Amino acid sequence: MTMTYALPSLPDGWFVETYSVSIDGRLARMSATVDMQTRLTALRDTSISWPEELGTLIAAHTRARIEVFKGSELIDALEFPLETLFPKFDRLSDGRWVVANARRWGDTNARILAPDGALLSRLSLGDAIEHLQCDAMGGIWVGYFDEASGKEPPGAYGVNRFRADGTIWSSPNSGLEPPIYDCDAMTVGPDGVWLCYYADFPIVHVAFGGALRQWRNDAIRGPCVVAADGALAVLLGGYEKEAGTGALLRLGDDGYAGVLHRFALEPAMLTAVNNGFVFARGANVHFVEDGVWTIITVEDFAAALASSPPRFPTYVPSPEEESEPAGPGWTLKDR
Repeated sequence: MTMTYALPSLPDGWFVETYSVSIDGRLARMSATVDMQTRLTALRDTSISWPEELGTLIAAHTRARIEVFKGSELIDALEFPLETLFPKFDRLSDGRWVVANARRWGDTNARILAPDGALLSRLSLGDAIEHLQCDAMGGIWVGYFDEASGKEPPGAYGVNRFRADGTIWSSPNSGLEPPIYDCDAMTVGPDGVWLCYYADFPIVHVAFGGALRQWRNDAIRGPCVVAADGALAVLLGGYEKEAGTGALLRLGDDGYAGVLHRFALEPAMLTAVNNGFVFARGANVHFVEDGVWTIITVEDFAAALASSPPRFPTYVPSPEEESEPAGPGWTLKDR
């Protein structure tokens, strides 16, 4: 069932960095005391290197804040030094946090934080991190973009499952054909991880016990999101003309992923995708756009596409309580 929730506004002087969705479906919003998006855009027009800018951030004592939401309700928050230009983060199953920088310019690029934000340890999760999600057993799954390919481990493995001490728990790449050169899409669900990657973009499920299932995908190239529910999968994004689209696929017993429907993303969906504010967790796709958190399940996509393309649900506060979510309220109308 599709749900929409209005998120509280940030206090003055704080700016959204990114979001994550935990294994229990809670949304976490990371913000900072510096408008990093504007700062990084300006940095690209200068000769200052990323590591130099990182040092500036640390020296300036830029602060970060993570807020955890259950629906529209703020249920937890912590504050700590930012230290990262390109943050990837998630909550471990025991309540600790892992906060990583997508790039590694030194010996370490990740921290384990206590529930109150205190620094517990530093570790290396490898360079060129594209995705980071934790599982219910305490594993940290990391998928890498193409700058890690051909370099030293751990990034060269394409995808790794780490322990919280930074040691590798498992690396499924050795069992994959073709191997992972760029982990375009990754989602950790209740029973394993789903992947779609370059080259050839197969859809792969790696169970926590190590069992692999793989489906050939000849239709969608370069998706940024994969979600799956049984024999159905949703891919969002892709190369060139597929960049603003999505597809519903059936994962066949013959090892092929067949396209059931293609659809254009609604403008708000597309904006969330372009901002990097869309995440999958198992069978759920989470969008955050203009202060609204929307959850659309694979089943929702399948039901909607049976009649017409899915529309992004619009949040409308109730007259009684404007801070409460509108609930499941998106409808499909013929165009």
